Amino acid sequence: MHQNKNKLVEIGRSDSDWSVLYLDKTDGHYWELTYPKSNPHGGGAPILESRTLGEVTGKYKKYVPD
Repeated sequence: MHQNKNKLVEIGRSDSDWSVLYLDKTDGHYWELTYPKSNPHGGGAPILESRTLGEVTGKYKKYVPD
């Protein structure tokens, strides 16, 4: 995520887990930071993946447009 730090803006956090939703200021794409192996101390290695509006609407409903 370090290389994308300047163009990604945090727009929401999940109520159900440690996931964070970002918006790419340059192209309007959504990115989600997750910790899929949450059992290890500290949440394990984070993964940043591109998401569509449809994929984030349910989980981050209060942060994305209808």
